[in-house]
Amino acid sequence: AGMVLRPVERLVDASRRLAAERFDHRVDLPGQDEFQELAEAFNQLAAQLQNNEQRKLEVMHQVAATLNHELNNAAAIIDLQLRLLRRQAGSGANLEQPLEQIHASLQRMTAVVASLKHVRRIVLTDYLHGVRMLDLERSVEPDAAPPPSKASAHSPHPDAEPSASVEDRP
Repeated sequence: AGMVLRPVERLVDASRRLAAERFDHRVDLPGQDEFQELAEAFNQLAAQLQNNEQRKLEVMHQVAATLNHELNNAAAIIDLQLRLLRRQAGSGANLEQPLEQIHASLQRMTAVVASLKHVRRIVLTDYLHGVRMLDLERSVEPDAAPPPSKASAHSPHPDAEPSASVEDRP
């Protein structure tokens, strides 16, 4: 019984790890039987999933670098224009609060785009009914346990609905 159960248990354990997005896990079963052949097929699947994940992250990082560059250029121009407006407005105009809000929003936008360069995995969450978005906070976390079944209390939009976060796979 042990000759059958041990390989099956190891393959089941490996399958659970794969389901938990541990794409680097491999199974090593000695011998030249059907279990060893199944382990090789499992390892090929895990390697392909790991490569697919790496390609997705590489594309995400390239997109992030492009967005970061373009938005930083736009942000620098907007920031310069805000400084000029503050100087021209002087103390007589009541523009300080709107200008500060624009400046704060600009800093937030720049920080969000910069954080895209640190995405380690793609985690999606429902933003509004029928609209899914990248959960940036959980996507930049170090390789951890799979995301919880419900979205975190911090949502990307005040009207966002709680939902399960899943990795988007074709």
